[in-house]
Amino acid sequence: MPGENCLLSVVNVGKSYRTFKGQTRILRGVSFDLPKGSMAGLLGESGSGKTTIARIITGQEKPDRGSVYLDGNLLLPLGKRPFSHAADIQYVFQDPYAALEPGYTVEQTLKEPLWLCRRRRRQNTINPQEALDKVGLTYAKWAFKKIGELSGGQRQRVAIARALIPRPRLLIADESTSMLDVETANSILDVLQAVNAETGLSVLFITHQFSVIHKTCDLVFVLYKGFIVERGETSAVMNFPSSEYTRQLFESMKFLGEVKTFV
Repeated sequence: MPGENCLLSVVNVGKSYRTFKGQTRILRGVSFDLPKGSMAGLLGESGSGKTTIARIITGQEKPDRGSVYLDGNLLLPLGKRPFSHAADIQYVFQDPYAALEPGYTVEQTLKEPLWLCRRRRRQNTINPQEALDKVGLTYAKWAFKKIGELSGGQRQRVAIARALIPRPRLLIADESTSMLDVETANSILDVLQAVNAETGLSVLFITHQFSVIHKTCDLVFVLYKGFIVERGETSAVMNFPSSEYTRQLFESMKFLGEVKTFV
């Protein structure tokens, strides 16, 4: 059983999809534990199963086998999941332009989850002004702007603020900086680090970028062809990878110039 400090536990999760070629196995017995208050990264190339894991954790997908636990409680598929468990896990999507309604104001965007939490009697939520403060946006300046007026980085800050409203215990950031320029991406990572330091919110990054892992994460799990092939503290995995795949991935990042930022 997971220890007392374990927030999220993924246990022997498997998932297949039916395609025109037949059954395609995406996840093959994935297991990992995420400690409370940690910043962890699930690293892998496109098609490795990273987003499938995230969708299973949030209940959007049902595993063929295995289970996911939050603080020792079994997480059911979304339609059967208690609201408290659903609200405890929030998601920041890759595309900030598709994730938010462009015709809404920032205030409307943030009041929507607040209204839902109050309707379902969830206590101890964060008000929109506090949520904006946490992501570096002042309420007076930004609350009444339309989402459509904002840049990609500003929209992603609002998306994070929206995710903070229910006061979740886990935030999943699914390639949430990959569509942003380097400077803006780094500012978003700074926001997430600051929120983690201030509130103890655990963050799981879904990413293919070593630079994201190095800048933000205490732990890293490397996913390849549906298996976790490497896990451990970020510095140990980056400097002394034990998996051949991780070493090859590291070398490819050297070739692309990303590795020089943290080696």
